[in-house]
Amino acid sequence: MKPCIVVARQIFPDQLDRLRQVAEVIDNQAAAALDSAALSERMAKADAALVTVFDPITAELLQRTPRLKAISSVGVGADHIDQAACARAGVVVTTTPGVVDHPTADLAFALPLSVARRVCDADRYVRAGQWTSPVVPLFGMDVHHRTLGIIGMGRIGRQIARRASGFEMKVVYAQRQRASAEDEQACAAHHLPLQELLAVADFVVVQVPYTPETHHLIGAAELALMKKSAILINTARGGVVDDIALAAALKVGTIAGAGLDVVEGEPQVAAELLAAPNLTLLPHLGSATLATRHAMVAMAVDNLIASLALAH
Repeated sequence: MKPCIVVARQIFPDQLDRLRQVAEVIDNQAAAALDSAALSERMAKADAALVTVFDPITAELLQRTPRLKAISSVGVGADHIDQAACARAGVVVTTTPGVVDHPTADLAFALPLSVARRVCDADRYVRAGQWTSPVVPLFGMDVHHRTLGIIGMGRIGRQIARRASGFEMKVVYAQRQRASAEDEQACAAHHLPLQELLAVADFVVVQVPYTPETHHLIGAAELALMKKSAILINTARGGVVDDIALAAALKVGTIAGAGLDVVEGEPQVAAELLAAPNLTLLPHLGSATLATRHAMVAMAVDNLIASLALAH
């Protein structure tokens, strides 16, 4: 008898076919996501599930899934999964690291460029018919030869640092465990305590996992340490930055600008953020290239098939 796999969201047809070769599949190829009740009902019949970072896997849900042996999540983070509850239930959890490193680093560099050079402001300016003179009053700030501060020198952080070399930027980074000498040399990066990094960086890029320890890692006190001319970028997870404190800092000019690919409570966006000046908001696009998303789903399918094979 084939195992049963629940697929929580729409995936590429060729990857759905791969799952159907090894299991009975309860899929969801509709554009709309399943709500928690519908996902729970389907998973109650499942031996395994393919989910995304937007599908919470709670201890309560696991209590209603006695057959479940494996969860494969499309994405790097696992903060949407109660891993302790999975361990108690004997459920294997896998994610898709590595494949997102380059596209996320690309976007992490696109945001500083966009905010510093006021790309979104300029687009709105042209579309509004305001470009009536050769001299346009939209002055930004230079990116080249500035100091880039990276909070979190993991795989993505190191790729961001490598991209900075093309702009001849000085790179500093902060994290609890210092990177190896080889990684520091390869990235031309220098370690600093977080408070010192905030004080010297012209661009601060947050790229750490979301955990209880990193919740609101950047709040009002940290923003106050930054240069008034500095720009904050969050391409990590919503909740690592205190969005309300950031909105307040932008409103009074504590820092010059910010770019967020992630927000706390997404896809809902706090009204304070929507009203904040000098802020570029993106809808969590770090891995959003067609090639990357396909590679992520393919890896998640690989993980799920391997997990089921081990379980049997």
